[in-house]
Amino acid sequence: MASIRVGKVVGCAVVVLILGISISWASRMNVQGRGKPKLSQSRVGTQCTECKGELYSSLLQNSAENTRLWQGRLSAAKANATRDMFTFKARTMEHWKVHWEDKPELMERFAKRPDEFFLRFLQVVKNENDEEAEAVQLITNYCEFIGERKKDGLLDGLGAEVLQSAAKTGFVRVLSSKYRDKDGRRIILTKPVLIDQVPSDEMRSKLYLYWFLKLSTYDDAVDPGFIIVHDFSGVTMSFLASLAYKATHSSASKMLVQDTFPMNLKKIVLFNYGQTWGMSAIIALFVKFAPTDMAADGIVKMPDGLSDGLEDIIAKESLPCGEPFCGEADEDPLAALKPGLGALYEPEMLSAENAVEAA
Repeated sequence: MASIRVGKVVGCAVVVLILGISISWASRMNVQGRGKPKLSQSRVGTQCTECKGELYSSLLQNSAENTRLWQGRLSAAKANATRDMFTFKARTMEHWKVHWEDKPELMERFAKRPDEFFLRFLQVVKNENDEEAEAVQLITNYCEFIGERKKDGLLDGLGAEVLQSAAKTGFVRVLSSKYRDKDGRRIILTKPVLIDQVPSDEMRSKLYLYWFLKLSTYDDAVDPGFIIVHDFSGVTMSFLASLAYKATHSSASKMLVQDTFPMNLKKIVLFNYGQTWGMSAIIALFVKFAPTDMAADGIVKMPDGLSDGLEDIIAKESLPCGEPFCGEADEDPLAALKPGLGALYEPEMLSAENAVEAA
């Protein structure tokens, strides 16, 4: 398949959870270029000062072309998914009747969902030119996951409003859609050292869950997908050791599932972790357990921060103001935390989520 399931590396979830970067493994991942024009990072890094104006103009043209390409792919995938919706729903129902014979509560909960719900899952598979059976399995996994979260009580009162304090910590931050990387991907930032600022393990679980659901409502979280930048500022080996026990007993790991959310992670940047032996070894372990294609193309290591060329991937205009990114994006950290989960709304959630997110 074109999309690599990041959940295959769940075996290193404990290490990843200690680092507070578990969000990387809760997605599908596509690292193939699909013919998109790309600007060589090594070439960008060697441009002379006099050429910056010409380079910026080239970047804008490249970005505009990328936007036209992924918008065209999304439009085609949605049209194909809409065309095949009847047969997909029929195939899904047949699968559910057999697979959920002893789980009538799931059939009752999901069988009568509107077409838009089913479209979320069929569209991602159409976009990747995969078999329809992949979409059946994806939507089945999602429904079973949501059924488990209902039992856990994590759906009760879930919504953007109750997560504001947790989101303000900066542990996980999603930038608004106007800020994207140079391939048009949405941007997620994490800062593992702030993990204890989120008041409880349950709140951290809800924060993960809500953002996974929110991203899954966006067509462009499939293509061009999203990028995660993990900022390791302040993370030390002693810090990791202090979190080891907590990590192994965390319920947040239940949010990290494979083949479940209809979204694609395209790139991971490991940022500002320094040159110490211990941190370098942890990062090497992180990369080692990743799928081979992902390690070669989808993971970028930047131990020394900005000097390693982050602006070759994300323009300064799309990086947050202040340390450590020193960018120009000056927006409220909660700008992207807007209620509205649309077709992925569940009745236990806050009523404000029963709507499409306001533009």
